[in-house]
Amino acid sequence: MNDKPYANEAMIKMLVNVFGVSPNDYESEHEQTLLHYAAWAGNAEAAHALIELGAEVDAKTLDGHTPLLFAVQQRSVDTVRVLIEEGADANAWDESNRSILDHLFVDNMVETTRRNDLRVIRLLLDGGADPTLGLTFALSEDHGLGVRAMMRAGADVQAACIDVGDQAGACALRQVDILRARREKNRRSTGPDGIKTRC
Repeated sequence: MNDKPYANEAMIKMLVNVFGVSPNDYESEHEQTLLHYAAWAGNAEAAHALIELGAEVDAKTLDGHTPLLFAVQQRSVDTVRVLIEEGADANAWDESNRSILDHLFVDNMVETTRRNDLRVIRLLLDGGADPTLGLTFALSEDHGLGVRAMMRAGADVQAACIDVGDQAGACALRQVDILRARREKNRRSTGPDGIKTRC
């Protein structure tokens, strides 16, 4: 059973149209809008309904977190898709100067949640996310799927290294070299039919 609260579209429309709740009002304690809560709950239907009723798709908390970041943190593929389709900024930065991709690679997630990583990464890249932004964190967190996705999407390794300083950049370049060496080793250890010939 899912313990996340799910609001349906009719309930949301009633709150806004009958009770006068604004979809852009901030809840004072956490400085989050209803759209933030829908994104955190992974409720794509509620997110879509709120946006149709005028919710600001890129509303930010005090920390600069957008609903898209919340959906990404939950690895909610459907909610990420809705927010991207409605124009959410896939390159949004928070107050700690981290992009949405940075958060995706740094957040420690349980294995069942990480299974959606590649789908979420692809949605973000298709939605205009800059692959260079997340490359350094993908490398530092040894997120192989993320590194490959960023490289395939055209991430600029040199620019990613410059952004984080020489020492970290050198480390990132070494990690790229290690990943390339691993890939080459895997190629050499498989036959033409793709079957491993040695361990």
